[in-house]
Amino acid sequence: MSRVLLAWELGGNLGHVVALLGLARGLRERGHQVLFAMRDLSNAAMLAREGFSFVPAPSPWHQRKPTLYPSYVAMLEGEVFPSANATLVAALAWRSIMRAAGAELVVADHAPVAMLAARALKLRTAAFGVPFSIPIAGQDLPVFADKHASQVEEQRLLKRLNSVLTALGAPSMERASDLYRADATMVRCLPEVDCFGPRSDDAYAMMPAGDAGDAIPEWPKADGPRALVYLKAGPDVKPVLQALASSGLSTIAYIGGLARRDTPLKRPGMLVTNTLFKSSALTPQADLVICNGNAGTVTGALLAGKPVLMLPQYMEQALTARRVVDAGAGAVPERRTAAAMTRCFDALRPGGSAAAAAARLARRSPAKLEHVVQRVESVLYA
Repeated sequence: MSRVLLAWELGGNLGHVVALLGLARGLRERGHQVLFAMRDLSNAAMLAREGFSFVPAPSPWHQRKPTLYPSYVAMLEGEVFPSANATLVAALAWRSIMRAAGAELVVADHAPVAMLAARALKLRTAAFGVPFSIPIAGQDLPVFADKHASQVEEQRLLKRLNSVLTALGAPSMERASDLYRADATMVRCLPEVDCFGPRSDDAYAMMPAGDAGDAIPEWPKADGPRALVYLKAGPDVKPVLQALASSGLSTIAYIGGLARRDTPLKRPGMLVTNTLFKSSALTPQADLVICNGNAGTVTGALLAGKPVLMLPQYMEQALTARRVVDAGAGAVPERRTAAAMTRCFDALRPGGSAAAAAARLARRSPAKLEHVVQRVESVLYA
């Protein structure tokens, strides 16, 4: 029996927990002992229900505020590496967790401080996550805003990280992106929609999309195609629902954060709910998927051969949406109006070029959990 620590720090979507939970099940079936360490425990009951143990991961000392960062360096400094002292304290906390757990391998999902601590302990690591969480080691960290000067900032971050490694008695890194150099890299997406790609073929690890919920509602009766909606509550929801109603699509819509008094909302041809559904059952039945552009949701749709309409709310989603559009398998409305969204629905209908492109992507990469588990075991047994 090997001991595996599943670490998660950044990002707030349920997709992180669902993906790690799927991997944990596979590892447990193979006889491995799994412990979760997560900074956000709001959905940890999912783990407890299946008998998995978890501990809270270290949190930054400063108060985080929603920010549009111009670069990956700025994001790392703003979220987890605000100062050398704060970085050292967080790395020491992670080191304590790893030692107490007796971890032989750390699987890091958007967990840069955990990767820093594992490097200091010379623990084996696997980078596991959507593309945005795994910049390519050995390259400059990504820049998001045009003309943003990041070289000085990147050197400053490198100096900060190396000072912590020195304090912990570990070798220094040559580049800040070397933080993401792991014994195995497992990017959960299709290569065509990798926002930081291309990478080597062995960097991609397709696994079935996990289910955040168990509900499988019946599709409402309507004359048009079926649309599966997965959005956060916000200003985009109203024009989306207006466009769906006027287009005659049969719609099942999950709206995260929608007040309970407002749900479920039934209209002709439409069911709107804040109850999480079983996406693995509903996505194959749909004709198109509408989401904010989360890489996990987009990948699940494309693996099922479904085109995607995306309404990005932040940089990671915007980068993913751009790749999907470039691959011809989705659309982003030019304006957030019902009319613009209706035009996108027409472009994504069955028989169109976007549907054909999504079907081609689905044929390209079969998703199998056992392949991902085997990748993890190859590191354990190396």
